[in-house]
Amino acid sequence: MRKPNGSGREIQTIDAGASFTDSLRTAVTKTITDERLQTILETQIRKAEDGDLKAAEFVLKLCGHGQTPTKLIQNNYYYGPRSKQRKALRAKTRLGNRVRQYLLKHGPTKPAVLAVELEAEPEEIEAELAARPDRFRKGRNGWEAV
Repeated sequence: MRKPNGSGREIQTIDAGASFTDSLRTAVTKTITDERLQTILETQIRKAEDGDLKAAEFVLKLCGHGQTPTKLIQNNYYYGPRSKQRKALRAKTRLGNRVRQYLLKHGPTKPAVLAVELEAEPEEIEAELAARPDRFRKGRNGWEAV
């Protein structure tokens, strides 16, 4: 529908019943024909054969041979028997993380106490504490998290 706007020009309005995306889709389908698409594809294939990487990527994605997204899978490993208080099993985390969490929650502690509480060997606890000076330090009351 055309309306005069007072300046001598006419304004073309879009039908209120049709949305912008519908009118855009209609305009695109009228403009792009099968022959034009074929010409575009042949041009891109020629460019890809000449070594244009963007054209090759375009053609491969169009054919379905493009790079597919990586599917990430999380594996949880569990240990210990089920208890009456917890319905599920506890996920096993790295010893260093468990030591740090315990020290942050309970404060400075001796390695022997950590070994009993975390169900690990005392040698493993001492090796982990000594190997990570950026995370643990020895204080007056025992080892503490930094």
